[in-house]
Amino acid sequence: MLLLLPIAVNALLALAPLQARPLLACRADHAGRRNPVRWHAGRMTAMDPEAEALPDAPIPGLTTVSANEHGPSGAVPAADECPPEDVTALELLRFTLPVLTAALSAEIMSVVDTAVVGTLGPQQLAALGPATMLSDSTVYLFFWLNVACTNLFATHFARGEHRDAFAVLSDALYVSLACAALLVVGLSWGGGAALARICAMAPGALPGAKQYLAIRILGVPALMTATVLQGACTGMKDATTPFIAIVLGGLLNLALDLWLVLGCGMGIAGAASATVVSQVVQVLVLAVIVKRKRSRLVPGVTAPTLLQRPPSPARLVDFLSFAGPIFCVLIGCPSCCPSVPLDCL
Repeated sequence: MLLLLPIAVNALLALAPLQARPLLACRADHAGRRNPVRWHAGRMTAMDPEAEALPDAPIPGLTTVSANEHGPSGAVPAADECPPEDVTALELLRFTLPVLTAALSAEIMSVVDTAVVGTLGPQQLAALGPATMLSDSTVYLFFWLNVACTNLFATHFARGEHRDAFAVLSDALYVSLACAALLVVGLSWGGGAALARICAMAPGALPGAKQYLAIRILGVPALMTATVLQGACTGMKDATTPFIAIVLGGLLNLALDLWLVLGCGMGIAGAASATVVSQVVQVLVLAVIVKRKRSRLVPGVTAPTLLQRPPSPARLVDFLSFAGPIFCVLIGCPSCCPSVPLDCL
């Protein structure tokens, strides 16, 4: 349940800046039509020449932007359309459910592994449990990358600053790759000891758990990169692309599990290999789609990858200063729960 809270908050924060549009004021006339207007020095001017005359004083039905959108002169730029209506509960639900599904991609693949490996017997299943728990839980601690990328990307995207938005994505990708490298080193160095402590009451499950974790570690960079790319898609108010990627990855994972685990007899190693391959395919699908969006939104960019030049110290500080509090929340939530001795797991 702790995973659902930041995902729901992330979706709400992503939708908020995207509701802003270049159009900044609008009113409803007596016929119920919403007409864009210009507001300057206390007067409204209709942008539609056929719209009825507007009074000097404010009238009911006028919608304006927040004060920080007004320039130093207090003028609001002209607009070509009225701002969108408020987001309805159904629209929020349609947006949040695919985002939630995409955010649970690693857990979904682990469930598929469990279902297939469970047919091999209790020994293999016992080995899979602690290994998937360790691999998925440690990656979840870096979910702040998704939240930070979503909101910073959406802020620039809503302003029409597409080049800056994809610069934020590039910075987030560099940070995610650095974090993935640290996590791979940490799990390679301490993962075996952690599994030995968890499996102390069932030592027969330890070899299989170590084998599964050693292979799953190889997919950590792809998984954390996919987390950032999902954040960029969410920032563009595109919940469909991550959903398609996770569905394709899940189906591929299921097919490979059945083939490698049952058909080739690879056991728990086959399940881990299937998950890693599926995660790589998933991140490639996301990268290709996001790169096509960048080519359409930012003309003239011909870079072969989504990575631009490494972020400057100032840009890195800006990104981490936003992401730092989110990381503290993700660490604090499980820390506030009553601790459970590992021997009891």
